[in-house]
Amino acid sequence: MLNKMKHKLPKGFDIYIANPDVYNKRRQDPAFYTREPCYIVATITYKDHEFSVMCNGEMRIEHHDGTIIRYTEDLDRLGITTDKKLYAIPEEYWINNSWFEIWDEVDEDCWDGWIAHTVSDAISMCVEAIQIKEMEITNA
Repeated sequence: MLNKMKHKLPKGFDIYIANPDVYNKRRQDPAFYTREPCYIVATITYKDHEFSVMCNGEMRIEHHDGTIIRYTEDLDRLGITTDKKLYAIPEEYWINNSWFEIWDEVDEDCWDGWIAHTVSDAISMCVEAIQIKEMEITNA
């Protein structure tokens, strides 16, 4: 069950955060939502529209102590709990990184090319995609 959370959205939009214990403004990078293929981070709804922010891709960071980081839990175990701490890892240790995509739950379709690297940007893209779909309906 997704939990309804407050988030600054246009009037009539709602957002549901899949794991409110993990989500916060200091954890915007997809690395903090890398758990399994296509992990749903949030769902944004408006009228009959429903879009999800999905974390996709593989993460592989070869930490300086020899630990291979693949999932959010690995970051947490190492005390890497914020974007600031994550970005302190030198770039040469990063082998793969995950990203956010948006998914139209109603049409069961990924919006190809709509890629984000922060939760906030992905949520904004979902709002924009819903607004585009609403305009298409209005103009039809």
